[in-house]
Amino acid sequence: GLKSAGQPVLIQVPAGFAGDVSVESENGRIVSEGIETAGVLLLDSENAGIRLSGVSCASLRAGSENGSIKAEDIRADSIVLSGDNASVTLTNAEGKALALSSKNGRVTAAQVTAAEQAKLKSENGAIKLEAFASPNMELESENGSISGTITGRETDYQISSTAGNGSSNLENRLDAKAPYMLQAKTKNGSIRLQFTGERT
Repeated sequence: GLKSAGQPVLIQVPAGFAGDVSVESENGRIVSEGIETAGVLLLDSENAGIRLSGVSCASLRAGSENGSIKAEDIRADSIVLSGDNASVTLTNAEGKALALSSKNGRVTAAQVTAAEQAKLKSENGAIKLEAFASPNMELESENGSISGTITGRETDYQISSTAGNGSSNLENRLDAKAPYMLQAKTKNGSIRLQFTGERT
């Protein structure tokens, strides 16, 4: 693994690399572009952001305490992005299992497909989806809205929707014939989710 106290870290690996990559940074930004590995990519930053682009790996795990996480063009079986005091954004990604979370920031997923399951959670921020697809979705925000577009038909989903101090445009539907599951929950915010009507 690689550790950096303050300088920015640019990650590069040789073509055909199949091992794991681990990077920790205290005060320097972590940037990873065009990495392909059959192993695990593990990134951890305390006080700076993480930027990922064009990454293909078996498992991606990135966490930041005080810096935003932005990842685009990602291919991994497992994708886990977690931020404490900043936003988490994932764009154009494909995987099997997905987990995005932020304690004090917005969580955004655009053009993202999670083939098995997806969990998105924010304690003090909104959750925003765009062309999001997964057969099993859990969306939860304590103090923020949940909104955006889901790829697919609403009738394909069993739906559990709860908006504590807000409203929801979704009707609860527990239909055993529906093959997919959507759970959306917010304590202090609204739920506004639209289905695009087709699944790619």
